[in-house]
Amino acid sequence: MLSDLENEKKHFLLEFVNLNRTALQQFSQGHFQFIDPFYEGRENLLNILNYIEQKITSQKLLRSKTEKESLHSSGAVLSSSETGYLPIINEILALDEKIQQSIKQEKDHLFNEIQSIGKNKKNFVNYKTNYNSSKTNNSLDEEV
Repeated sequence: MLSDLENEKKHFLLEFVNLNRTALQQFSQGHFQFIDPFYEGRENLLNILNYIEQKITSQKLLRSKTEKESLHSSGAVLSSSETGYLPIINEILALDEKIQQSIKQEKDHLFNEIQSIGKNKKNFVNYKTNYNSSKTNNSLDEEV
């Protein structure tokens, strides 16, 4: 039972990696419309992993009670199955960092674009005001 749960955990950790890789590929191509489904998928996978982790913990508690082990001493050292997750978790963290950088770059790009639009709008309003005032001055000069 415990090994089945650990295999499930590994499966969903690998699903998490695949989700991150797909999102990173989409974001690097500028397809940020997939950001909401990406975060929803992450949330779903985190909920599943949390559920599996709770089941693993309860199985370990049952086993430690039957083996007369103390929970404190058995929790101090990572088992070989737990250390087997470390490369997967490290990959998830590395991909998360790249995703965050990609999102930050897009956010900065959008911010700069909005600032540019604001400056252009201000320049257009100033030009229009100067054009209209010079046109009014010319009309007054002609009348005089």
